[in-house]
Amino acid sequence: MKIGLIFSSVFASPALFKSKIFAPRDLLTDLSNGLLKRGHNVTVFATEDFPTQAKIVPTSLDYLQNPPEYHKFVRASLAQKKWQQSEYAKRNFELATICNTFKAFKDGQIEVLHAYHDSSLFITHYIEVLFDAPVFYTIHDPLPPEGA
Repeated sequence: MKIGLIFSSVFASPALFKSKIFAPRDLLTDLSNGLLKRGHNVTVFATEDFPTQAKIVPTSLDYLQNPPEYHKFVRASLAQKKWQQSEYAKRNFELATICNTFKAFKDGQIEVLHAYHDSSLFITHYIEVLFDAPVFYTIHDPLPPEGA
């Protein structure tokens, strides 16, 4: 089976976050390598330095290393502007990763998708209906109460 694993978190990069312990990265590394061992064709959509034996379709880290200026908040403090700029860059990275994934699905490179981290869950949920794509989700947080 041709499986695409979406991991659009910037924290997937060991190079950018050397001292960060990020359990989802380790779990997805194990998942991707385990699926390969079972004979599946696995593609990981993540940072270029994501630790896996699977094929990687990388999203450029330029979004994070050289974030574009975001001018919408002119009266914000310098600290607020810096935070907003990093969030803007992070969202651009996440969207680009998700777009790479669905393009590969559209081109027939993958048959089924797995959205692994919360940064890709919600956006993927809305895009999957446009492509009639089979998407599986790993939810790391408890579900909200019924009716919430």
